[in-house]
Amino acid sequence: MSARRALLVPGAALWADGRPRAALRARLATALDEARHDPEALILVSGGAVNTEHSEAAAMARWLEAEGLPKERLILEEQARSTTQNADLALPLLVSRGIRSVTVVSQPFHAQRTHFNLRVAARHAGVPLAIDVRHAPLPPPHDPLRW
Repeated sequence: MSARRALLVPGAALWADGRPRAALRARLATALDEARHDPEALILVSGGAVNTEHSEAAAMARWLEAEGLPKERLILEEQARSTTQNADLALPLLVSRGIRSVTVVSQPFHAQRTHFNLRVAARHAGVPLAIDVRHAPLPPPHDPLRW
């Protein structure tokens, strides 16, 4: 599939069994909504096995596929263990597919940091990249299982 735009969803905590927690599900639901409005956009999910034996990227891909997103629209980056690595490791995957426009999908406190890191990585690589942000909602503060 050839696309000029991608959605970048950085990982977040998983349950021990590999299911996404509330904050990550909110990112995924927001990305899925955005993807439905732009059927040509790819979704790059980024995150390694940070706090469990499960890759965050694989968990995100499973969730998105279960919600009906075709596998062909997914790009998995399964090594990142930080926001900086999300950007650094996602960039070559985007560039190799000719993608020059990226929407970062995350909660407000995290999206700006991801945007900054991706912008720095692109600048250092000499890659022209348009980057914008779509904020995912925060889990309710009273939800003890939110993160």
